Amino acid sequence: MLADFQNLAGISGGGLIEIVRADRHGVTPVTQPIPAGDADAVVSLQVQPAAACAQDSGDSLSLSIDVRVIRVHDQTLIFKKTYGGGLTGLHARTVTNPAQYASLYQGWVKEHAGAISRDVVMALAKSSFKK
Repeated sequence: MLADFQNLAGISGGGLIEIVRADRHGVTPVTQPIPAGDADAVVSLQVQPAAACAQDSGDSLSLSIDVRVIRVHDQTLIFKKTYGGGLTGLHARTVTNPAQYASLYQGWVKEHAGAISRDVVMALAKSSFKK
């Protein structure tokens, strides 16, 4: 998710957005993102894959991506949205083999990366006019 977002944010930002630091936290919770010294905003992407076992039909997979954008100088939340999600939602699929997990999750990430980067760029642009 991080690589897809970085690539698309640079393209959709028209050169106005520069990612000065990208941190991966794995399963470690991050309570308060720490911005790089010259950052105007912090973008937090929390990717949450889910799987539920169903013995008869296979595993039900889903993925949600929580996005938050916080303006650094006043700690204002300027954008928050969840993409995908829900075991019964838009991104619920049943698989019969664990080897199918990775490709399904990667497809969902790529599907949302463009919308996420556009939405973040728009939130940052709108926020810059409200300083």
